[in-house]
Amino acid sequence: MTTPPILLVEDEEMMRETVRLLLEQDGWTVLTATNGAEGLAMARDRKYELGLVIADLVMPVMSGREMVREMRSEQPDVRIVIMSGYDNFAITNDPYTDGLLWLEKPFRPQQLFDTVRAAIRPAARVSRPS
Repeated sequence: MTTPPILLVEDEEMMRETVRLLLEQDGWTVLTATNGAEGLAMARDRKYELGLVIADLVMPVMSGREMVREMRSEQPDVRIVIMSGYDNFAITNDPYTDGLLWLEKPFRPQQLFDTVRAAIRPAARVSRPS
């Protein structure tokens, strides 16, 4: 059985490539998008059965928050991890990002792997640090 790919949506090329390489070295298939609009288009493309979306919160063209709002309204069960250099207050009390896993930049490879595994588990809901 093949594991569905991870969609990584990150505007910063160095971060996007680093995370992609780490995930691929950990055995995942990774699709990449450079902004929320591109990520949303890929999520809407039914040829991709996504296992997980990892998205930066702040991006040009369409923010991660806007992309998540659209994705969750169309695919309520999509699993999403938000990553950001901002503290987690940026996503609290937001109905579209509430309950999502949070990966604060900078992070270590093991934090990335642990967060991905937690998000992939069925009905994953992990509390963000306070």
